[in-house]
Amino acid sequence: MTLERAQEIITQTALSYDKIAAHFSQTRQNLWTEFQEFLPYLKDNFKVLDFGCGNGRFGKIIQEKNIHYYGVDISANLLAIAQKNVPQGNFTLLAPDLKLPFPNNYFDLIVCLAAFHHIPSKILRQQILQEFYQLLQPHGILIISVWDFYHGSNKKYLLKSYFFWLKSFLFHKGQDWDRGDVLVPWKNAAGLIQTQRYFHIFSLKELKSLILQNNFLIKVAKRVPHGRYYNNLIIIAQK
Repeated sequence: MTLERAQEIITQTALSYDKIAAHFSQTRQNLWTEFQEFLPYLKDNFKVLDFGCGNGRFGKIIQEKNIHYYGVDISANLLAIAQKNVPQGNFTLLAPDLKLPFPNNYFDLIVCLAAFHHIPSKILRQQILQEFYQLLQPHGILIISVWDFYHGSNKKYLLKSYFFWLKSFLFHKGQDWDRGDVLVPWKNAAGLIQTQRYFHIFSLKELKSLILQNNFLIKVAKRVPHGRYYNNLIIIAQK
């Protein structure tokens, strides 16, 4: 996938989440059980960056702590909801290049929850992880969670992702989709498709390898149950 194509996908992802922002936020009110795993890494006076913050749900965890919360997202409509949910937070709308406007060694903790799988292309994923590394203070913590497509009900997208890649390889020399890319529909309450969202399908091995390539020390890497039919992959790493 070319960088230009990746940034087109990010622009489309932003439009998709702007379109479904209200409904998406309604489905993201409760804190996932795996969020409890992250609480030991939250300390008073920490500066925390929530990359892909959505409606600011993670910010609700830290409202009882003296934490400086920064949320960034590509969806203006979701950021508007996040500002209402976390009025003391600092929020920034990201451009399609995903450049982060913060100084080096600024954050104690960076979380990227159910957002990293929306970043297209190996180039951009490497770029983001390099930025995370630079933005974290020495020994700072990075927490990433992504959907697990290899187990549970999301397995149905594995075959679809293969045909995306094969078609791209045969007709576009692999410039518009990478292997493991797929589109997942968002449906309204009536079951009608409202938009299609880009995902990259990570295995735990691939995600761990990517984190290690960018100089992080992995503390936790595992699959966790997410409801009855799904799983998430979690990485907790240290600079």
